[in-house]
Amino acid sequence: MSILPSHKNGLVYLEHCRIVSADNRLTYIKKEDVIEKHFSLPHLNLNVLLLGPGTSITQSAARMAAENNLMFAFTAGGETPLYMASLNEYRPTEYSQAWMKMWLIDNRRLEIAKKFQLARTSLIRTVYSKYYPLLLPKVEPLLVYFEQQSAMAKDINELLGFEGNFVKSFYGEVSRHYGVINFRREPQEGKGINSYITHGNYLAYGIAGTVLWIMGIPFSLPLSHGTTRRGGLVFDVADLYKEALVLNLAFEHGIEGNDSRLLRKDVIDFFDKNNIIRYIFQYIKEITEIL
Repeated sequence: MSILPSHKNGLVYLEHCRIVSADNRLTYIKKEDVIEKHFSLPHLNLNVLLLGPGTSITQSAARMAAENNLMFAFTAGGETPLYMASLNEYRPTEYSQAWMKMWLIDNRRLEIAKKFQLARTSLIRTVYSKYYPLLLPKVEPLLVYFEQQSAMAKDINELLGFEGNFVKSFYGEVSRHYGVINFRREPQEGKGINSYITHGNYLAYGIAGTVLWIMGIPFSLPLSHGTTRRGGLVFDVADLYKEALVLNLAFEHGIEGNDSRLLRKDVIDFFDKNNIIRYIFQYIKEITEIL
């Protein structure tokens, strides 16, 4: 019996190796001097395989990954992974059909968008109470105020305005907590803490894209990120957990000036520790059941 995607482990990152298939399993090969070392990959228990610099994958290995719903991505040392997924299998239909019915009705789309924001603030409280207890009292007033504003939003544009103000205030509070003064979030800035946040966020987008792909829900049916923005629903889903699971690690590594590989490892470990893939699967499944 195959493992349900929601019960699989999250991400594995590899670099400077070759991925091949042998004896109905995936193996990666690392060369040290003149010696080749072979390691088995638990591909049946993975959702995403990140391939960093110096990696290659054979056609048969890529086919095996696709047949087992394993999405792989070439990160190439940059901040934006090129996510690749097989389309050779039929996706489920029930989730996409329920989502489409909701998406076509403005009031229902607004209702679900508000539920997403409540789930977002709820996860922040859960994670911060466990891992960042000194920071939670500082951001709690912002969470409460944003929840109140979201409940009053009359349309998506108004909700987006409230969300933009919340994010700006939230990032400001977190940055002051870490002693960073006058921080401004600039996604296109390729250096400093901004680059660490961007790097971590793209890992979050990979998780969101994987879940939506497996559930068969098109990326082009967003809640808040605009009906014409490519991959808009990926950003909506990633917003559920970016502040909870990525933001603080980005500040911690950015302040220390650590190698981005350490950030990537810690973000991936934090995703797995908090079972974020299972959480997102379950949350979207529950949403589609009430549509």
